[in-house]
Amino acid sequence: MRHLLKKIFINKNLGLLITSRFISILGDTIFYPAIFWIAASNSSKGINWVGVISFIIVLPPLLSFLSGAIIDHLSKKFVLIVSDSVRTALCFILLLSPLNNLLIILVIFIFFIELCGQFFSVASAALIPQIVNKDEYVAANSHLQFTSTVVSLIGYALGGVLMAGFGIYVVILINCLSFLISALLLVFMKIPNTNRESVKNNQPSEKNKVNIIKELAEGMKQLTGNRGLSVITVTSFIINTAFASIEVLITVWAHNTGKIGAAGYGFLLTSIMVGSLLGALVTRIPYFNSKAKEYIIAGAVCLEGIFLGLFPFTFSLIGSMSSLFLMGLFQMLGNVYFSTYLMEQVNDKNLGKVLGLINTLMRGGQPMGIAIITFLLGLIRVSWLVLIVGMITLLCGVSIVAFFRFKRIPYYIGRESSASK
Repeated sequence: MRHLLKKIFINKNLGLLITSRFISILGDTIFYPAIFWIAASNSSKGINWVGVISFIIVLPPLLSFLSGAIIDHLSKKFVLIVSDSVRTALCFILLLSPLNNLLIILVIFIFFIELCGQFFSVASAALIPQIVNKDEYVAANSHLQFTSTVVSLIGYALGGVLMAGFGIYVVILINCLSFLISALLLVFMKIPNTNRESVKNNQPSEKNKVNIIKELAEGMKQLTGNRGLSVITVTSFIINTAFASIEVLITVWAHNTGKIGAAGYGFLLTSIMVGSLLGALVTRIPYFNSKAKEYIIAGAVCLEGIFLGLFPFTFSLIGSMSSLFLMGLFQMLGNVYFSTYLMEQVNDKNLGKVLGLINTLMRGGQPMGIAIITFLLGLIRVSWLVLIVGMITLLCGVSIVAFFRFKRIPYYIGRESSASK
């Protein structure tokens, strides 16, 4: 049994981190459908609370660059435990609040819950190089991505059922307990070499207190100084901006063009999720580990764009489902190898701030993407818009291939050489 668990989770620390993330994210995915439902029920007097909460949820990811700068100066285990502990306390206070009459309280608390979630997300990713070997990065990132996808499938379905059957306070209680259990699990992690010279008892020394401006400048230097990482980050920004409204495009196509009904629409979305699950498993195939990760990323991006562009033109529900299934598979493949490539290119002491900057960039383009697609929907047929997004994605993949093929940059340009250590 122990051998099986080690084979699945690689080691105890990663197993605890994955289990903690699973429980924590499960609570969130149960929580948010219920929150949107109660917001919709109370949207009156000129206030659309669903829109307000949606906007509030978008804000904390835009502040990831700040969380990353702070995380690099603290024990990441400490950040994870504190993040979950604070979220536990916030949910407990919500249990005592009259949400139906004072929805503004819910909005304020959601902001801080999401802000803590950003610290948790960045810290958990930045912790990977400390708890697994370099040749296990792909497997570790695959586990994290797989967990998030599985939880999304389970949690969003449970959220609606629990809200309908037991009400909002039971849902908040479940979320509260999920954060508490997650924090308790993390206590048992044993992280080697977590105390750097700049960290003493999980607090920065007087000499090394966090200088946010300096940390951000160092993060930008790490990101822009690595040409390969810069190219992949810029292309990822373009893809994320273009993909921001992909669910809107799929919804409009399913309703107006494909005319496949609500059930068919559900099958399309499920196809993407199932493809993502398989994609996380595909990354474990040894064949991929022998290939340069930048070319795997480029190939996955190209195929992701091709299958997205094909989906409106397959002329059958099965064909559309197959295209979106393959799109989800290659999207996950690209995500896992991008995370792995990032960990290999950036020193551990700067990984948090670089992750934070990239997360802010990825999320920052989404409002612009949504605005552009929403405007174009009134001018261009939805099928052609999907094709355009697919072509943009394909061109981004080709750009990555062209850069690495013709520039001949060193693979580990962003890391210290072994001779200097």
